[in-house]
Amino acid sequence: MDRAAFARKLVRQFDATTSGGCGASGGGGDRCERADPEQWCDDGKRVDAAVFASAVEREQDGSWLAPADGAVLSEGDWLRTSEDGYTLLTFADGSTAALDPATELVIEQASVDGARTITLNRLAGRIWNDVAPGATPASYLVRTADAAIEAHETTFGTLVTDTTVTATATPSTSQDSATR
Repeated sequence: MDRAAFARKLVRQFDATTSGGCGASGGGGDRCERADPEQWCDDGKRVDAAVFASAVEREQDGSWLAPADGAVLSEGDWLRTSEDGYTLLTFADGSTAALDPATELVIEQASVDGARTITLNRLAGRIWNDVAPGATPASYLVRTADAAIEAHETTFGTLVTDTTVTATATPSTSQDSATR
């Protein structure tokens, strides 16, 4: 199974294990629908975490603590997965980020009030992103130490190792960009 299919599978598993669905207010395809997205997220900055295997931790006041499956995360949260841990972040617009094992990131921005602005600072490891359609202007940005990848309505992955940054994207109807 390729990584984009894996990310979509995680989305479907998350939707099946939560009572209200993912909270997507549009899109289609593998994204679920909710009759009242405002019921799911009052401030447009909510990020839900689904923990699928082993340890995922969130930094809080200098300590690493395991969030519960379905925990609500927010801007500024710093996450890491264990060597065998997976997690799926679902943003208020239905966009998702699936974290592979040994991945570390900070949620810098997660606002979908009006124009979407989601920024993830990936410090290590690999994440697979499924970006929901959004009103223009919309931004979904993944930063690394050496690159910034911005995408619109696509599925893409990024991998950081000690020596390289790799971005892989599926075909999209919009323009995606990577800068180094």
